[in-house]
Amino acid sequence: MVQRLLWCVVALWAAVLWTSNPVSAEVTLNPQPSMVVEWLKFRVDPAQRSRYLEIDEAIWTTALKTYPGFLDKTTWLDPNHDDEVIFVISWATREQWKAIPEEELEQINQDFDTTLGFDYDFLESKEFYVPAS
Repeated sequence: MVQRLLWCVVALWAAVLWTSNPVSAEVTLNPQPSMVVEWLKFRVDPAQRSRYLEIDEAIWTTALKTYPGFLDKTTWLDPNHDDEVIFVISWATREQWKAIPEEELEQINQDFDTTLGFDYDFLESKEFYVPAS
């Protein structure tokens, strides 16, 4: 009798597992992001790096802070490549980030370049999503 009851419990448990809805791979692989990260890499003359960072803060960071969705901007400096500067800019949504008019970005960049007064190279751009927890 106990054995038969045990088999019924096992069979019922197996049936529940077999018929339950599986976890969707879409939810796991493509979660809604909690924010979007813009990653930018530049080459700057090491002797001019401090000036570059000051002017970037005064012009680019100040301008970006005025747009909806801007969350944060962090600067990364690689100790093994003193001619590289990486900016990590966090946005609430990709839509807010991409809604900034191109002509406004061009004007900000022109103001930056004019104020800076020396050349630098744009090396790379990446986009990352931070999944919601």
